[in-house]
Amino acid sequence: MPELTVSVSELNEYVRDRLHGDPFLKRISVRGEISDYRQQMGSGHAYFTIKDEKAVLSCTMWRSNVSLLRFVPRVGKKVTVHGQVTLYVPAGKYQLIADSMTEEGQGDLFRRFEELKNRLMAEGLFDAALKKPLPLKVKTIGVATSLSGAAIRDIIKVARARNPRIDIIVAPCAVQGKGAEFEIASAVDALDKDGRAEVILVGRGGGSMEDLWAFNEEPVARAVYRCKTPVISCVGHETDYSICDFAADVRASTPSNAAELAVADVKELTNALENLNRRLGFSMTSGQKHRRQRLGALLRSRAFTKPRETLIGDRLMRLEALKEKLVSAQNAKMSACAQKTEALRCLLDTLNPSNIKKRGYAVVRGPGGVIGTIDAINAGDTLNVELMDGEFTAAVGKIGRYAHGEEAHI
Repeated sequence: MPELTVSVSELNEYVRDRLHGDPFLKRISVRGEISDYRQQMGSGHAYFTIKDEKAVLSCTMWRSNVSLLRFVPRVGKKVTVHGQVTLYVPAGKYQLIADSMTEEGQGDLFRRFEELKNRLMAEGLFDAALKKPLPLKVKTIGVATSLSGAAIRDIIKVARARNPRIDIIVAPCAVQGKGAEFEIASAVDALDKDGRAEVILVGRGGGSMEDLWAFNEEPVARAVYRCKTPVISCVGHETDYSICDFAADVRASTPSNAAELAVADVKELTNALENLNRRLGFSMTSGQKHRRQRLGALLRSRAFTKPRETLIGDRLMRLEALKEKLVSAQNAKMSACAQKTEALRCLLDTLNPSNIKKRGYAVVRGPGGVIGTIDAINAGDTLNVELMDGEFTAAVGKIGRYAHGEEAHI
């Protein structure tokens, strides 16, 4: 068999097509440790490498899939990457195009998360129409979290910075480990039953999916759902989502953000109030000035200085003008009617039979009435001829029709 010579790009495209045609490589999960991770600032795409003891594998994940990650990828983290094996033709680089990535050992946790979320959603625990609004001005907040964590320190720091007089009630509870979900639920119930807190914050700082798992348990979701006090969920970092987030009235990206949402900034409110006072004062001063100017203009107007001329004289002049206009229109109408009457009278005079006879015409009558055509008479007929001042009878002699240059004879 003769040896085949191909170009580099042809070979790479051939290998890529073979990889794409292999059903095993179309949907495959690969387990390894992240040894390099870069996410482009502009495009948002992630380029990383996973390895084991003997080999490395280059991976690419597009921005749309990166945004769905439920953890922050870091070098040294063990993960399972799912996607399709392909070859980047220009570089001849074999790689895995990843569509999802989970931390090692968390596949079962993610499935449990989705199953519980879908079940509670079907029950209506996440219904947006049931979410309670946060009060605008809060004097007391309740916090369900661990006393030893960074979350409570961040909440107190931010809340007191925004309002030094804010009261904070803490219901201590474990936020990770066995049984933590029951402690969290009990703390939320206790704060709600106490009644002093106008908003309840529940959460903790960041961590792995296992560390945050207590907030993905059903007891926590149901405690948050039945709470009569508005609840802000603040679990982990901005990229972390929990079942507690969906059940709460408001989700905060971090515990510090929860404090910002719950506690109004006194300085901002004071500045806003002062600004409103300034605007109100300016509006009142400006309005009074405008009304004084308007009143002065009215007092100087002719309606006040010369009311008789303005209110009566002007109207009398307008009435006189309308009267003259009415008379003129009436005269014009009468003149037109007189002209039309005269024209009709002239027409009647023209059509009057007596006047026609005066011009030398006659009315000829036979046995059947007025004769209008030669066909109505015969030789020997006796006709009655009426003139302007009398009438006579005549006998028909010779009959002839008008032709060019001829006349009828009677």
